[in-house]
Amino acid sequence: MPDDVPIVVEGQLMAQRHALARLIARIATLEGGAAWLDAVFPRDLSPQDGQEDPGAVPDRAFAILAARDEELALIGTEARNLLSHPPEEDD
Repeated sequence: MPDDVPIVVEGQLMAQRHALARLIARIATLEGGAAWLDAVFPRDLSPQDGQEDPGAVPDRAFAILAARDEELALIGTEARNLLSHPPEEDD
């Protein structure tokens, strides 16, 4: 496997995140879209259920969920940024 495969995969994932964020930002402009955006892509990812540090004991399932939550937050943040500063049509 070539050495640049991780770089290519990272670039592809970034492009997918950006494409999703653009679609989500467009949906958020529809009636009720802002509430949907906040429900699906929350701004606050602090631990729930009174757990102060759910990662204190390393756990593969938690790591996967934490990565998922972080990715949702990143997509939501990018969508909100796009709503605040819409890209040019040729971007």
